[in-house]
Amino acid sequence: MPPSMTIDSETARGTQQAESQGAVIPRTQQDDNDNTNNDTGCTRPSDDDEMFVSPPFSQQQLQTGMGSSQRVDVSVKKRKYTPALDKDTKQAIYARLKSIEYQLRVTYLLHLTDEARDDLVRHYLDDIEGGDAEYVREYAASRIMGNCSNWQLRCIDNLIALNRKMCRESAMYKNCRDLVSIRGEMKDKYSPQLFVEIFDFASEYIDVAGSGKDVQKWCKILFIELASRAKLVVDYESDPNSKRVSDNDRPSFISWFKTLCNSTKFRDYRPNPRNIKRYIKPRASKRGRKEKRAFVHPDDDDVDVYVPSD
Repeated sequence: MPPSMTIDSETARGTQQAESQGAVIPRTQQDDNDNTNNDTGCTRPSDDDEMFVSPPFSQQQLQTGMGSSQRVDVSVKKRKYTPALDKDTKQAIYARLKSIEYQLRVTYLLHLTDEARDDLVRHYLDDIEGGDAEYVREYAASRIMGNCSNWQLRCIDNLIALNRKMCRESAMYKNCRDLVSIRGEMKDKYSPQLFVEIFDFASEYIDVAGSGKDVQKWCKILFIELASRAKLVVDYESDPNSKRVSDNDRPSFISWFKTLCNSTKFRDYRPNPRNIKRYIKPRASKRGRKEKRAFVHPDDDDVDVYVPSD
């Protein structure tokens, strides 16, 4: 063993005995030298330094001097407690949300965002009480937000798919790059039936054709504007060698989709929700009553019946 590492056994036993009795053992110069990192000048943590934590730097970082002024916060933040909802509670929330599904779809038609989710939850689930009432409302709001996200995704995919189909069917439309001309094509293409096919969250819930004129106008301008913008996305994605305009990529189109209804140019056209007609599913036709079969009767005049003679 090197001389610097030799420890006198008597000294070691005396030191341990003194420490066990609560005595404070003064440090020597050699102790301070031993606790010093010769590479960085940082003092190594001793057993008494309980609040000091050495940062987990690599050997290369230590050799370059990093770590002398940096410390790592190792305090672990407590995770927010999330109460677990039982199956019955989740089913009750689902049933309550199903009861306001029409209102949610109407709201989404008017805004194309989930910004009204908190108002819907506050209005329709305000009567919930108990210790977990606030979490139940948050859970319901998250379900609404998830529905709106799915509707947005499907609408955008449908708009892009419509443009790709039109490009396959018409070379003239495929080569059209002028937004004004594209809007003209979409204006001719529009119909209430096509609207609910593209914006399928309204299918079998909102009767666009039977709604007020302000509602029909709103749906038409939404279709024309968003479908025309989707054509620019198709052009952007189909021709990588052309001059790529960053405002025509898919993320930009998603942003346009979410902000269009609240823009100053469009919000004045937002219709009165009372003028939106709810779609009523036709009742399944009842089976007609089977007609009673008319059997031949012996007393019918045109029936030949054997009459015995005398």
